Amino acid sequence: MAEILPGGSYVRNPKAPQDPARRREVLSSIATLQSDETLRVWELLETPQTVDSLCRSLGKTEEEPIRSALSTLYDNDMIQVSPDT
Repeated sequence: MAEILPGGSYVRNPKAPQDPARRREVLSSIATLQSDETLRVWELLETPQTVDSLCRSLGKTEEEPIRSALSTLYDNDMIQVSPDT
């Protein structure tokens, strides 16, 4: 599992698998968030996001569910560290 850095910014990987079925499979495998939250995270990752900014956007007080979700996305090549970081 990838280590998600607290101060790092993450963004969608432009080379991410484009197959919608594969994307749905990965997004649905994220057990730490509800499906609507997972979809919201995916939408927000169109632009660089930190763990903190995602927590604020979802109204979460705990970082661990977000970090776990980002780790799953990173491990599946769906996101990358933002080049702006």
